[in-house]
Order: sequence, then C-alpha cells, then structure tokens
Amino acid sequence: NYIALSPMAMFYSDNLSFKINRIGGRLELGVAQFLSLGVSFYRTRVNAKSESLVPETLETINNLTLDQSFTTFKGHVFLTLSDQIKLGVGLGRASTPAFGVDDVDAFLSVENKDSYKVTLSYQNTDAVLILYSPYLIDQRLYSQIIKLEWGYTAPSQIEFTGYYNYLTVDDGNAGNDLQLRLGRRFYDYLIAGYEYMYSNYKLKSANYYSPTNFESHSLYLKINLEDTKEWKVGTGGKVGYIPYGSLISLMGYVNAKYIPTDKLSFQGSLTLASTSRDRSSYKYISVELSAFWAL
Repeated sequence: NYIALSPMAMFYSDNLSFKINRIGGRLELGVAQFLSLGVSFYRTRVNAKSESLVPETLETINNLTLDQSFTTFKGHVFLTLSDQIKLGVGLGRASTPAFGVDDVDAFLSVENKDSYKVTLSYQNTDAVLILYSPYLIDQRLYSQIIKLEWGYTAPSQIEFTGYYNYLTVDDGNAGNDLQLRLGRRFYDYLIAGYEYMYSNYKLKSANYYSPTNFESHSLYLKINLEDTKEWKVGTGGKVGYIPYGSLISLMGYVNAKYIPTDKLSFQGSLTLASTSRDRSSYKYISVELSAFWAL
C-alpha cells in the first residue's frame, strides 16, 4: 500500500503563436497489491495571436477569442495484472466556464525490461488538446486517438522502435501517423539509426494540420550522458529529409531525472524542432517538468 503525489507542468509554443500551458498533478492510493486508485486535476490554457494566422480561416470561426482555459478533473483506476502487464483507465471532464467535454484515457502496457515494451493507449477529449491547432481554440470538436507504441532490443544490440496512431475528429476526418525506427547500440552510451515517418488524412482541413501522403526520412541519435542510481541524463535528436518540397527537418532534445531517494524523483525534458507543414516552416519548443513522491 502506498500514497503517491505526482505534480507536473508543461509548456508548448510554435511559430504560429499557438501556446499551451498545463499545470496540475495526480494523487494515487495503493489499495491492494494489484489495484491503485487515483484522482487528477489539471489547469490548461491555450491561446494564439490573430495577426499570426490566416484571416480567411479566422472569418469562419464564430465567437473568436483565441484564448481558452480548461479545468480537467478525472478519476483513475490502475491494475497490475503481473510484473509485465499493467492496465489503467481515467474518466473525467475538461471544462471551461461555458462548456464541458468528456475526457477519457486508457492504456495497456506489456513490458520485459531487458528486451521489449508494447503499449496500447486511447484518449478522447477536446480536439485542440490533441491536435495543437490555434484554429481549434474556439471550436468545440471531439477528437479520439488510438496509439500503439513498441520497442524491442535484440541481443545483438539492434533496436526496433516506433508508434502508430489512428486519429478521428468529429468533423468527419480521420488520419494515420506512423513512425518506424531501426538503430543499433554502438557503445553503452550511444544509439544511432534510421527513422521513417508517414502521415495521411482522409480530408484536408484548414483548421488543423492534416497532411496527405506526407513522409520523411531521418537519421537519429540518442546519447546517455549520465546513468547512475541518482542521475539519469540523456540527449539526442535527428536530421531528416522531406521529399515533398525537398526540405530539411531538425529536432533536438535533452532530458534528465534526479532520484535523491527511493521514494522521491524529479524529471524534466526540453525539445526544440524545425520541420515543414504544407511547404511552410514549422518550429516549436516543448518543456515538461514532473515529480513523483511516495509517502
């Protein structure tokens, strides 16, 4: 049995002036060896500047404010079915003073720490919280996303990782996103390899990024700078080629985890990226901070 507190904060900003800020946390109670219950509370603000956006698209949006705040309260159930299998479900609402939408998530994780991990997850919430588009700030659409993530490391130190998303939006659109990575561990601290990404949506929307037959080819790198009982620090990134438009994409990140005691840990990450959306430059920065404290 245990009681654990997990506060978190995140920030995301892009060159379309879209910003999302989230702060909150989750409280967990271990009621049995296989069962934990929890509640979470998050305050999320999304906003953008009209002068950075397309006027013709803004004219189609009613009651334009480009500024919304969501309060999300959820209940959670976590099941540990075995040492390798974990299951979780969260149910709640994401609300503003004027409206509210259901917020649902679930996951199933199967893991062998020495070789593989597979996670199937689901989320259903307001579309702006999934698609990160400024044009969705004042439009109330649901979006659902199913995501399959996998990672496998062979005894030869070859790794195969990636994910597949299937996403739907209440405007009738649906899309697929696929990432495949094949790499190799060359040293204890260095992994390098090739990445292929593909995205395809049924409809082209003016309100959010929904590419048709988009693909990119990249070389990626992961470096462990520190890996001790107290500190885990890593960095990496990728450089890629986008055939559509003959463009170059770049991404870099750094993450760190500090574990002063067995019951307390802090972690954070910083990501910077420059890529292309519809032959236009798209850049973003993402920062995440969290902690875990078991009482």
